[in-house]
Amino acid sequence: AQGVTQEQFDQGRQLFTGQGGCQACHGPQAKGTQLAPDLTDDEWLNIPDPSLETIEQLIRTGVAEPKEHPAPMPPMGGANLSEEQVSALAGYVLSIAGS
Repeated sequence: AQGVTQEQFDQGRQLFTGQGGCQACHGPQAKGTQLAPDLTDDEWLNIPDPSLETIEQLIRTGVAEPKEHPAPMPPMGGANLSEEQVSALAGYVLSIAGS
């Protein structure tokens, strides 16, 4: 995605499958599960205008009342992430969206 470096993308992918715990609900390939949506399509359920900033904000605050899935997303997915990590994770998610 525009504005996302390869380093941020790689760090975000590592966080997605590791410390961030994202894959537990979104699946290892981010294709979604019964608990959470597919992050690789171009449908955004909880962000009207996806951008690096809005995805970062969603990661920070979580999704208390998901529109289509039963599991709420806790802030930062329940992990303890630095601002740099939140930014890298958002860059990764933005980069894989619509793929």
